[in-house]
Amino acid sequence: MHNGASDGLQKSRLFVGTDVFQGVVPSDGSIERNSDSFGDFVDGDAMQILKRGRVWVVTDDEVDDLSKSVFIRNANPGGSPPLLSLGSFRATTATDYIDLGAIEPVAWLGGATDGSPAESISGNAETYDLADGETLLMKIDGGSEDTATFNTADFVDIDAATAAEVAAVINTDITGVVADAYYQNGAYYVRIRTDRTDRNASIEITGGTATNLGFVVETNTGSGNYYGLLEINK
Repeated sequence: MHNGASDGLQKSRLFVGTDVFQGVVPSDGSIERNSDSFGDFVDGDAMQILKRGRVWVVTDDEVDDLSKSVFIRNANPGGSPPLLSLGSFRATTATDYIDLGAIEPVAWLGGATDGSPAESISGNAETYDLADGETLLMKIDGGSEDTATFNTADFVDIDAATAAEVAAVINTDITGVVADAYYQNGAYYVRIRTDRTDRNASIEITGGTATNLGFVVETNTGSGNYYGLLEINK
C-alpha cells in the first residue's frame, strides 16, 4: 500500500452497464467521471472493455489485502440506473450496498490513495498555562479513546508551555498521529494530523482537562479516494 497516485492512474472511474455484470472492467478508453458524484451516470453510457492487461480503478474500500476478491457493488439499490463500483471487500452489514458477485479471473496488484489527513488545530496560541497531570482526550480513525497526559517534567516551564512541547507529549502518548507547532496568524498553535490520508481518517477530540489549549470537542475527517491496480486475464 502506498500513498499518492501513480502516473498511470486512471482516476474518477465508476462503472455502469451490462459489461460490468459480465465480469470485465473498463479500459483506458472508458468514460471518466467525477468520482465524488454518482449522479451524473445515465442509461446507455458506452465504454470500451479490457479483457487482458492492467488498469487503475476507483474503489469504495481501501485495497490493503491483495488476496481479497474483486467484486461488483451496487451503490444505489433500487435506483435507476443502478450505480456500480468495484470494491475489495464483501460488506455484510452495510445497508446502502448490494454485492453483485466476484469477478474472475481478476486480481489486485496494489493500491493507492490521493487523499489528505484529518487535522485538528488548537484554538489558542502558545504559551499555555498548564497544570501537572492535565489531559487531552481523543479518538483516532474511529478507534478507542486515547489520552495525552501533560506532566511537569515534560516542560521547561509548565506554566508557559510551548506548542512544540505540547506536540512532543502528544506524539509520545498518541499513536496514529503527528503533532507539531503550526505557525499561523503570527503565532504558534498545536496541530494534530493523522498518519492515515484518506476519507476514513479522523480525529475526534473528546475532552480532557487541558482546556487552555483551546481544542474544540469535535470530529475532523480526512478526504480522498481509494484506487486499486487490477490485472485482468479473461
